[in-house]
Order: sequence, then C-alpha cells, then structure tokens
Amino acid sequence: MSDHRYESYERTTSTSEHRKLCLNRDKAWGLGVCAGIADYFGLDPALIRVGAIVGAMFMPKTLVAAYLVSWLVLDDRILPKNR
Repeated sequence: MSDHRYESYERTTSTSEHRKLCLNRDKAWGLGVCAGIADYFGLDPALIRVGAIVGAMFMPKTLVAAYLVSWLVLDDRILPKNR
C-alpha cells in the first residue's frame, strides 16, 4: 500500500527542481492566483481558497489589492508540449 500523503512534500522539498511562483489557469476558479500559490507550496488549491475567503472577512481591501497585484505581476505557467 503506497502512502500518497508524502508525495507532494517530497516533490516540494527537492533541491534539484527549481520552483517558480506563477499563475495556474488549469486549476483556476478565477484568475489562477490561489491555484498558483497552492502549486508552489504543494498544497490543495481549496486550502488556499478557504484561507483567502477567511482573510477577506477580516481585511477585504488588503486581500483584494494583494490578489490583483499578484495577478498582474505573476507569469502564466508554461506547460511542456506533448509529443
């Protein structure tokens, strides 16, 4: 029986792989910011979305501004071509 809980941890902690924070429009519900953050840290996008909603309850202007700036600054994720 394989334990899948540690696969994302091992993938995110490897030093041979260069990670870059970018938008992920494949898993996006909106603009892809939360999905991109989740991919960067190896988490489920739902956790980041819930955190964003809870954060928006306490500081809505700051969170909306940070979300929009992130959307403008971050690059789209470039997918490898299938051959």
